[in-house]
Amino acid sequence: KMLELAAVAVTPTCTSLDNDKTKAVTVPQLKSVSDSKSVHTEVYATLNPSQFRAKYQRNNKRGGLKNLRCFPACGATHRERGFCGRAVEVFLTPNSIVKPGWHKNFRCFAEFVTLNQTRFHVDEKVPVSIMESLERTADNPVRPLIQSDYSCECSEISPFTVKYEFNRRRKGWHYGWTANKHSCNTEHCLQIYIMSYQHGPDKRIYVVKNIIRSPSFVLFCRRRRRFLMEPSAPVAPPRKRVFNSEEDLIPDKMKKVLRKKNGNVNSIAPSNGIQQQVLKKIKTEVDMQETVDMAASLISFANSCHQLNTLQQLASKETMAVV
Repeated sequence: KMLELAAVAVTPTCTSLDNDKTKAVTVPQLKSVSDSKSVHTEVYATLNPSQFRAKYQRNNKRGGLKNLRCFPACGATHRERGFCGRAVEVFLTPNSIVKPGWHKNFRCFAEFVTLNQTRFHVDEKVPVSIMESLERTADNPVRPLIQSDYSCECSEISPFTVKYEFNRRRKGWHYGWTANKHSCNTEHCLQIYIMSYQHGPDKRIYVVKNIIRSPSFVLFCRRRRRFLMEPSAPVAPPRKRVFNSEEDLIPDKMKKVLRKKNGNVNSIAPSNGIQQQVLKKIKTEVDMQETVDMAASLISFANSCHQLNTLQQLASKETMAVV
C-alpha cells in the first residue's frame, strides 16, 4: 500500500481549466499493450511499411536530444553530417461516406515506444490540456508526442483519403528512451494515434479512433557500432566552402588573435605574404605546435582559393635571391 501511495505521489500532473476551476489531471503513462482496448474504428489508417528499416543509429546531441539517423529512410541523398531522413506519411480513410472536409476534426500524433507499450487505447477520451503538455514544440523538443501536418487529399487511392505528414520540417527524430547493455536488443516502433477533436461549452477533448504501429526496429549507438549501416540513397557530395572575401581565407582562431591586436583582419592581404604576417602576429599568443597547425591550415585555405600561383612566385623570388 505504501508503494502504491508513492507511485501516485510521483505521477506527473498538469493543470487544466474547467468551468473556471483549476484542478490537477494525471498525465497518461506508457503501459502494456495487453491493457489497451481494441474496438471497431470509424477511420482506417495506413502507412508504407517498406520505408522503415530494421535498425537505426541514434546519436546523442546537446540538450538531452537523442536523434535517430536516416529515419525512416534517407532523403533524396544520404548526408553524413546534419539531418538525414524524411517525413513519415500516414493515410486516413473513413469507413463510410462522409462530407468533404471530414478530416478537419481529426488529429494525428506519433510517439516512439517499445514494441509492447502504449500510452492511450482506442475509444479513450483525453483532455486537450494533457495532449498539449505532451506535445513536442520548438521550446520543448524532448516531449514524446509529435503532431502531424495535413498534406493533401489522395483521390487516386480513394475519394475521401487524405494524407498527413510527421516531421515535415526535418527537425530531427528525437527518441529519449534510456538504454543499457541489457536492453540493447529491445524492439521499438513508431506508434501513431488517430484522434477526433471534440469540444463543448465545458471542455475540449480528443477521442482516440485508431492506433497503428510501424514495423519494429532496434537501436544502436554511434560509439558502439554493432551493425554496418548501408545508406538507402546515394551519398550527397561534401559541401564546398565558398570564399567571398580575402578575410574568409583566415581561420577563426587566427581572426580572434588579429582582432585582438589590430581591431580587424582586413589589413592582412592574402596575396602579399599572408603566411609570414599571420605567423608573426600569433607567435606571441600561442605555443609552437599550435602555430604549426595554424600555418598548415592557412596554406590549405590559400590553395583552395587559387593562391598557389602567388605562393610559387614568392618561393621563386626567394630562390633567385639566394642564388
